[in-house]
Amino acid sequence: GLAAMFAEKENPDGIMVVSPSDHLIENNELFNDTVLAAAKIADERDGIVTIGITPNYPATGYGYVQTAEDITDGEKINQFKVERFVEKPNEETATDYLKQGGFYWNSGLFVFKVSVFLKAVEEFAPELYADLRKIQADLGNPSYEQTLDTIYRAVESISVDYGIMEHAKNIYLVEGNFDWNDL
Repeated sequence: GLAAMFAEKENPDGIMVVSPSDHLIENNELFNDTVLAAAKIADERDGIVTIGITPNYPATGYGYVQTAEDITDGEKINQFKVERFVEKPNEETATDYLKQGGFYWNSGLFVFKVSVFLKAVEEFAPELYADLRKIQADLGNPSYEQTLDTIYRAVESISVDYGIMEHAKNIYLVEGNFDWNDL
C-alpha cells in the first residue's frame, strides 16, 4: 500500500507490478509477455490481476486461485476472471484441484492501476487506507520518518490476498507458464 501511495503522486493511473523478492523466474521473454498481458487487463478493465502458476503437482505449500470465465479472446496468454482464492490445501484437496482444472497456484505477483488498488484498499481495508493517507500527508516533512515508524508499528499486518483479493470483484488471472520457483 505504501508503494502505491508514492506512485500515486507521480501517476495515479500508472500500472504497478508487485512481486515477491524470493522468486526465481526463468524464461524472461514469456514472463515479460505475461506481465504485459496482465497490465493490459489492469488498464482496460480496471482490474486487479494476479499471475497464476499452472500447477504440475498437488502442492500443499501454496494457496490456489480458482478461475471462472475465460476472457482470453484471441490473446496468446490465457486470461480469466477469478472465482475465488483458497488457502493452502491438504494433499487430497490439492489433488482434487488438479483433477477439476481451473485452479492455479497463487504466485503473489499482482498487477494493477494504482488508483484501482487504492480504491480497493479504501473499500476493504479502511483503517489501513487511513493510516497510509496519514503517512502520505507527511511526505517531505521533517516528521515523516517518525510518522512512518509510529504508524508502521501499529498497523495490522494483512496480506493483499486476505485484505483485498478475497473481497474485490474486479479480480483477474493471467496464466503464468514461465519457469517459476518460490524460493
